[in-house]
Amino acid sequence: MYQVDAPESCYWNSEYARELLEMRLKSSIEAKEIRDELQRSGALPVFNNHFDWAMLCIAYCFAKDIALNKTQISNAPDTDGNEIPSLNTAFQEHHALWLAFLSDALFEFKCKDILNKEILCNKQDLVQYIQALWHSGALTLRKRWNAAKEFHPDSELKARQTFIRELADLSAENIKNRSGNSGSSVRDTSEQPESNPDYAKTLREAFDKIGTSAVLSCAFVTHGVRYDFYEAQFNSFVDFNKHHEPLCSQLGIAEKDLRITRQEGKPNCYRAAKLRAENQWQPFKETAFQAALDTYQHDGKTLPVLLGLDEYGKPVFEDFAAAPHVLVGGTTGSGKSVLIRTLIGSLLALNDEKQLNIAIMDVKQTDYARYANDAHVWKRKIIADKEEIKTSLAEIVAEMEQRDELRAKYQADKLAKIPAEHRPPYWVIVVDELADLLSIDKNIEDSLIRLAQRARASGIFLLLATQTPSSSVLSQPLRANIPTRIALKTQKSTESKIILDEIGAEDLAGKGDHLVKWFGSEIQLLHGYNI
Repeated sequence: MYQVDAPESCYWNSEYARELLEMRLKSSIEAKEIRDELQRSGALPVFNNHFDWAMLCIAYCFAKDIALNKTQISNAPDTDGNEIPSLNTAFQEHHALWLAFLSDALFEFKCKDILNKEILCNKQDLVQYIQALWHSGALTLRKRWNAAKEFHPDSELKARQTFIRELADLSAENIKNRSGNSGSSVRDTSEQPESNPDYAKTLREAFDKIGTSAVLSCAFVTHGVRYDFYEAQFNSFVDFNKHHEPLCSQLGIAEKDLRITRQEGKPNCYRAAKLRAENQWQPFKETAFQAALDTYQHDGKTLPVLLGLDEYGKPVFEDFAAAPHVLVGGTTGSGKSVLIRTLIGSLLALNDEKQLNIAIMDVKQTDYARYANDAHVWKRKIIADKEEIKTSLAEIVAEMEQRDELRAKYQADKLAKIPAEHRPPYWVIVVDELADLLSIDKNIEDSLIRLAQRARASGIFLLLATQTPSSSVLSQPLRANIPTRIALKTQKSTESKIILDEIGAEDLAGKGDHLVKWFGSEIQLLHGYNI
């Protein structure tokens, strides 16, 4: 029973519940104007009623953990905006649940910071609390929309995607938290301060304490797949190569858990990416992978391939034919085999079997067994025997030479210029556990080097992978002819340099995070699908 009134018979009863459910609700004028603004901008769909907007604002206050925060809740200055005839109408079929939930929150809100004191609430208290949540939720949504626009000043589409993605992420996160802690009506965030936008205050204090130039502003921007993003502006340049270690020490976090990059186009402005606890990472499994494939727009790529998700959860596609050869490296448990399954799976899904053949060579034989009988797969099996791998690579070298002759016949400098009726399919040659193979026979490396040097023009591309990225395994002639590199987490910076020619992979979070240095492009951090 909930205590809601002062008389002796002040406990919850059906008559009082009916009266509560019949109370009218009104928003502020500002909340109404914010709704119109967000709908005009395309940040939110057009609501055909008032209660969907009210529900969004109120739920947002709870999702962002501000519903019980007296410093963040603003009372509605007026009630001249949108009107809902009853609380019953506002929350539809879930009205009883929401009435109990809001009443419970109201009691806690009223009693906040007051110990051992009984607080009695009435119907008007509940109405005012709901209207304050409606008003405060609207204000916060507009603030988040403005932050998204500032984060993507050159693309309103990206701003909308960032804004809407945060709403979707909050929904998924709260569903997860409720399923894991169904006994609590309000999420306990004591163990996850990094998800709280108030962490910007902690970050700013740390900047001040380590002696950077004066901080002009520091604000939370958005939640990413695994990182929370903040933007800070200073009155002069800050060398974070020098300040990174003391900053992380001041924050009490590992150096790899914070990445700071300079923001182009804004003077002395930096973006800080703070890694969340692993139980707060957004999961992207088989269903998300299939959904991402459905979003691919056929935009002229010869061999489209899905590389993973960017830091905001957007699928990233590239053209494997433009790679044209790819080296993947990462330590045991970094997610290398899972990433290669993503690459193979997307190549199979996005390319016609008449256009593409894939040869899969893996001495373990287990990681890619799901693809063994696919129509795209050469010999309809995973080639696992080391001697057969050696023979198969020799066959592919011979195929390359035949294609060279075919190109010469048609005076074609690349496969695409051979007449379609005579054009053979593209090939992607996947070789995993490269270190094991190269240790058994020098001829295997010779075949791979020949293919890396000459096969591109004939439409044959390599995808090589190793969990032992060292100069003794990956010789300079082989690496020099593989321009596209993907590094998962490595144990040492020297291994990162072998893969990427740069350090950085040693600081990755693992579990599928990877740095992609696609041919001719800047390094990009991506997250992997768990398939």
